[in-house]
Amino acid sequence: MYSEDVRYLSEEEKKLFTQIGYDIAFAIYSLVRKEEIKYLSYYDVLTELPNRRYFLDKLENALKQVLTKNNKNDLAILVIDIDRFKNINDVFAPFVGDIILRESAKRISRVLRSRDVVARFGNDEFVVMSFDIKRKEDIIHIIRRIRS
Repeated sequence: MYSEDVRYLSEEEKKLFTQIGYDIAFAIYSLVRKEEIKYLSYYDVLTELPNRRYFLDKLENALKQVLTKNNKNDLAILVIDIDRFKNINDVFAPFVGDIILRESAKRISRVLRSRDVVARFGNDEFVVMSFDIKRKEDIIHIIRRIRS
């Protein structure tokens, strides 16, 4: 609203501005929630890694590319399971298990190549998708880095 005269707003104008403010706040809140929902549908909150859904989508696309192109490089899938993780939760409490999962996610991510994808696939399972594997030794090298 614009007026060349300096004046106070009428009650009707105050109500209009208040309603516009509520509408803008609701729109912003809705956009933020939409982004949060999108994030939660593709990422694990605890580890901040992609989740199973994200990984399976990426895997489907990767398999299409490998099968449609005359690609000489292979795709490798690694499944990493933390042995006796249930015992960790039972003895030390789930809080400690969460710390171990977060740290494992960081360490696995740190040793992978930038083009590889790691996701939290289950409670104590991580999955790695490695692209451009030219020789068996390439994947063995990745496995050794993860294990160490």
